[in-house]
Amino acid sequence: MKARHNAFTLIEVLVVIGIIGVLVAIALPAVQAAREAARRMQCSSILKNISLATANYQSAFRVYPAPRRSVVSRVDDNGEVGLSWATAILPQLEAEASAFRLQAKVNRGTVRDPWLDPLFYRTIYPAGVFACPSDVTSASSVFDNTGQLSYRASLGDTIEDHHLPTTKSRGMFTDNRSPRPAEVTDGLSNTIQFMEMASGRHAGPSDRMGGMLLVSDGVLYRSPKPNDCRSAWDGENIVVQPAAELTGTRWADGRPYYASAATALPPCAPKCASGGGDFQWGVYTAGSRHPGGAHVAMGDGAIRFVTSSIDAGDGTVDGVSTLTGPSPYGTWGQMGTKAGQEVAKESF
Repeated sequence: MKARHNAFTLIEVLVVIGIIGVLVAIALPAVQAAREAARRMQCSSILKNISLATANYQSAFRVYPAPRRSVVSRVDDNGEVGLSWATAILPQLEAEASAFRLQAKVNRGTVRDPWLDPLFYRTIYPAGVFACPSDVTSASSVFDNTGQLSYRASLGDTIEDHHLPTTKSRGMFTDNRSPRPAEVTDGLSNTIQFMEMASGRHAGPSDRMGGMLLVSDGVLYRSPKPNDCRSAWDGENIVVQPAAELTGTRWADGRPYYASAATALPPCAPKCASGGGDFQWGVYTAGSRHPGGAHVAMGDGAIRFVTSSIDAGDGTVDGVSTLTGPSPYGTWGQMGTKAGQEVAKESF
């Protein structure tokens, strides 16, 4: 009598493999969603820390940090250097070593612009302090860039000329100026202080979420109308920023292109820079790698997640030239203004 061998047939093996494949396919989205939820929570926590550090800075100096603060330099061709708000709050973020090394160069007058001294700014970059984990694959430098910055100071709904020291924004922050809490007459709890902005590091310059449009159909982008930026991104001939000027990759650079954002287009909409370079004003739009929206920090430290579907009003309007008065950009624009006196803010 022949002995019987217990074994699986080929069909049985294929069925088991198929069942395992189906189970993995079902479980994988749930695992990915759980991971993104954890990253999103950490991203919100980092923004909360930044907001608390800013509050501590204000408590110590009676003003908020300027989005771009000018410091005297004897070795820079410009004679001064514009450093971002992120460099100002290093001590409040317990990054004393970074703050000390930067301040030593400032005191000696040997500090240089971030794009002229990238090695120094990469060296003192406080890893994990300004980088949202959903936004980056690595905090290491790319080309001449000097570190990840996933969060931006709010200029409100001001678009045109917000890069000039003579232009005051309608948001909590104004380039090269330290604002005071008393200026936020709409109330700190009703006014955005910081917001997320997805960086261009993730997928390169052509990434529509992280990319910044400079040229459309061979013509420099110059329009202060938010919807014109959106339309330009839909064009066939677009040129985005070069690799050395990726958004969110110069944490110490205080220019609005790198350090600030506006509440004109809703979160995760396109971004456009006027004049064809990183030294000009533009429609600098909030956004993130999180599905459906981006985090913002209100002036009182509260963290909110704002969806991409938020009412953004009339994007065909150039904007408002006065410092007070309602925003034309709907609920989103109203959240950005510090003295808009909008009635709708009561329902935020």
